Amino acid sequence: ENWEDFLRTTPVKDIHGIGPRLTQRLHSVGIETALDFVNTPREKIRRLLHKPGELIWHELRGHSLVPVQTEQAFPKTLSRGGGLWGEPRDPKVIYGFLIRNFERFIESVWLGEIEILNVGLILIDANDRAFRLEKSFPDFTDDYFEVLNAFRENFKALYQRYCAYSAMHLYSTRLRPTGEGQISLFPQKNERAEKIKQL
Repeated sequence: ENWEDFLRTTPVKDIHGIGPRLTQRLHSVGIETALDFVNTPREKIRRLLHKPGELIWHELRGHSLVPVQTEQAFPKTLSRGGGLWGEPRDPKVIYGFLIRNFERFIESVWLGEIEILNVGLILIDANDRAFRLEKSFPDFTDDYFEVLNAFRENFKALYQRYCAYSAMHLYSTRLRPTGEGQISLFPQKNERAEKIKQL
């Protein structure tokens, strides 16, 4: 009975996975509370909210269909970036934003124990036009200077003089956990990069 009281007093907007638009859709058919939600036939919920809504309906009725994740899944992509304050035109200022985002990017690579096979840079101008360039590496890497140089080359190729930029995104779509690759017969140790990594 306590469970039913809880559902009766919980608005649908407070159900995890139900946002403002779905709340409006549910309200339009008279579903105001979590109790209304679970008492609605499953087929109607599926028609209104599709499969994710049906999964929520089962969960609220006490049937766990979504397994609990005890470990974070390995990421499929990695990206950092965002808006550029003031829509700068000066390449030094824009490059400064690139370095700031690169530092966050490479920190995520190292903390996540990730190696990457490619990098991409997206520059978005003040007219919301996006310019993108990707670069692949010969092998997976987490080397500071190798990754920085790839982003630097992409920036030099994409930057257009006198153009104002509003946002940038740095990303990689080909990732693997550190140490999963074949060991090279001729490893190249970059002592400076190793020291920076240890900071």
